[in-house]
Amino acid sequence: MSCRESGSLGTAEYTRELKGSDPTKIQQFGNYLRKGEFTQAINVLTNPPGHTASSCLQIPIMQLPASSDIDTQALRSIVQDSFQQYSDCRNLVTGNMYKGEPDIEKVSPEYAMTFALSFAKEICSPEDSDRFTVLSSPSMGASDVLSVDAFNKTASKTAGAKNIAATYAVLYTLGYRESSGNFLEGRDLSANNTKPETEESGLFQLSANILIGNSNKARLARNTMVSVVNGLSDLQDQAEMSSFCYADQLRGKKMKKKIFAGDGQELKILMESECREIKHKMVKNQYFDMSSNRLSRMYPNTKKISRCFSKLQKLCPRFAIETAASQIRLNRKHNGPLWTKGEWGKLAQAQYRRGNRKKADFYQSFASQQRPYLQPGCQGMFQDIIDRKDLVCMANQNIFDLD
Repeated sequence: MSCRESGSLGTAEYTRELKGSDPTKIQQFGNYLRKGEFTQAINVLTNPPGHTASSCLQIPIMQLPASSDIDTQALRSIVQDSFQQYSDCRNLVTGNMYKGEPDIEKVSPEYAMTFALSFAKEICSPEDSDRFTVLSSPSMGASDVLSVDAFNKTASKTAGAKNIAATYAVLYTLGYRESSGNFLEGRDLSANNTKPETEESGLFQLSANILIGNSNKARLARNTMVSVVNGLSDLQDQAEMSSFCYADQLRGKKMKKKIFAGDGQELKILMESECREIKHKMVKNQYFDMSSNRLSRMYPNTKKISRCFSKLQKLCPRFAIETAASQIRLNRKHNGPLWTKGEWGKLAQAQYRRGNRKKADFYQSFASQQRPYLQPGCQGMFQDIIDRKDLVCMANQNIFDLD
């Protein structure tokens, strides 16, 4: 078998000419590759049936799924082993007993695999060097979740993948503390934040106002949204859109009252509606007016940006996890469960001094043992992925060098 390869990852496209392979096998190779199932793709190429015709396969690089740099089969094997080995992958201590909900919640393997895919992408093929620097850094100060002793026990004092793992371990449980593992969670109906840019949604209850401003956390949030919106825009097939968002991992799982579709249909509709005007346009800070600290007038109806953000948080697990990862490193106080009891106590005292007894008592209850800390979960799985990075990260395997 002779092959001709052109292009490089992340620049243009791959072209492979396979002499001695029939067109059916070439099509199978393409299908496996788009799904990130590299072992099956390689088997197709190394065991071709006899055929004298030459075939050529071109795969535009933006059509590859988010996991194209990840051997999903190897990753799934690690997740399966870790899920059985580590009890804190299956049972999370959420700290929710104070409000009458289960303090320990059971987790599905699909939930673990969704986080594993996102984590593997962080360490295998980071797209934003600034984002990677933030996630891999040791504690960066009081606003960083890794500054809190309850959450940083497995973090490192030097930059590296261990700090990304520690961050993801917090996220793993935070998703159950905030939304009981429900990616489709809407806003808290008892809250007053009802504007499109302030209403919270999704697994981590984030709102679109994190996009606004000139801070590092706002810029990273915008960059993540740009990457996801543009990535989805370049896909036409609903299954590919689902795979890009890791939504296919949760297909058919019940999210409280609603079943997670995971077929890409809702994503496709979203990209043709609220997210349509954003496609390929939210580049850098071009569409944000920093002087007024508001979304730019170039989008006079900011509801579209906010609703695109809100719905993506629900329908695209990749977007929800990636956005939250950088946020809790730069602004942990966006999520109440990541405040310390001392911080809630100071807030309560300030309200007492103002004579606002009702609000003060409310905050004081958070400072007491009635609101215990969540416990980071599944740290062992994330560490196992780091330890077996050579198996998981396709860039290390050079699968296109098959001759």
